[in-house]
Amino acid sequence: MAALASHEDHQNALGQYFSLGSEVFFKEFGSDWTSLRSARSRKKVDFSGPEWNLETLEGEPEGGLMHPQFTREHIEILNLAKNKLTDLGCLNSMKDSRTFEFRKLQILNASRNMLTSVKLLNPSILELNLSHNELIKLPDFTALTQLSKLLIAHNNIDDMLDQLGTLQKLRVLDLSHNRFSWKPTLFKKQLGHLERTHLDEMRLWPNPFAEGFKEYQFITVTTLDLLTKLDGFPIERDLRTELRIQADKLKMNSVDFSIFDIKVQERRHRNDTGDSGEGVDTQTAGPVPLLIELNAAMGRALDQPDNLLQHIYDMEHKVTLLWNAHFWDRRKLMQAEEGATLRPMKPAEEQRAVAEFANKMQQVLGRSESLQDVLVMCLVRMLACGNRLLAERCGQLLADWVDSAAKDLFDRFDDVSDA
Repeated sequence: MAALASHEDHQNALGQYFSLGSEVFFKEFGSDWTSLRSARSRKKVDFSGPEWNLETLEGEPEGGLMHPQFTREHIEILNLAKNKLTDLGCLNSMKDSRTFEFRKLQILNASRNMLTSVKLLNPSILELNLSHNELIKLPDFTALTQLSKLLIAHNNIDDMLDQLGTLQKLRVLDLSHNRFSWKPTLFKKQLGHLERTHLDEMRLWPNPFAEGFKEYQFITVTTLDLLTKLDGFPIERDLRTELRIQADKLKMNSVDFSIFDIKVQERRHRNDTGDSGEGVDTQTAGPVPLLIELNAAMGRALDQPDNLLQHIYDMEHKVTLLWNAHFWDRRKLMQAEEGATLRPMKPAEEQRAVAEFANKMQQVLGRSESLQDVLVMCLVRMLACGNRLLAERCGQLLADWVDSAAKDLFDRFDDVSDA
């Protein structure tokens, strides 16, 4: 039996182990910890409880986890969570030129440590948890060819995901609570890398890139065909089919994502400035649009479905200009062009323009479910347009939309009940 080291060699003032050695192995695995029988039964090793506060996996005088009498080749699950580790390098140690010391290691939990960088080479690892560390860049995982589950939430990572595209067996990915700050155009490229995997579950929220980019979930689900859960929400077959139909209508495969770059920047600015008063930038402050201009924008959305996104966001921008205007100035909405000048609409003109607006809005609402949140917000803001007739029609459209949405929801409940 190996000689035991003193408690002082491995414990702090609170009685927690900050390093590993023969005394620790004796306590954890028994007096026969050096035997082959003990090694073969040691498939799961857990150093994560309240008695642990490990600062290193190696160290003098006995080499820690690399102790010459501690057999590592049968370990399948290694739990190192809730310690103060800054390095996992010893897990890459080789027994010979072809065999890893931890050759059967499948599940590694190194969450809640103090890791700033990680380099793992053992291809036997199937599940890896590096959450709650201090990583600022995505570690190199390309050697982990069998990796199926990667949890790396609650770090400070802002990086590209191109290397993850090489992990063909990746099924679960958690990138939430980091600092990923891609613009929508870059976000689309990251999804392109992930398309080469077989992801089943993914978490992205929260991250800075998603602030003001409410479309990211729609884009993710319609890009990653095998995804069944996003941000904790299940994606059922019927929902995926509906979203795919909407994506095809919007021509998402060919849409210019710089449109989203502009819209996200505008939304974030509105959030920063409280969406009113001083500080509104030049993109959300300007001349009050005419109702005929809103009607024209919706007409283009209906006539040019290939550019539907662009035209809907153009209308949203015009409604935002109206919303940011002083209430007295909003009455300019109901003006008509007469040569090079503007004049108030006549009652008959006003009724025709309002009817045209309601008709086109109803068509656009029915044609594009994926953009309904944008359109509904436009209607909400139009309630304060300053014109009673138009406000009443917008209110009626909202009421009809709510009733329709509620009926659809009840119909789905009935279908579930019948099933």
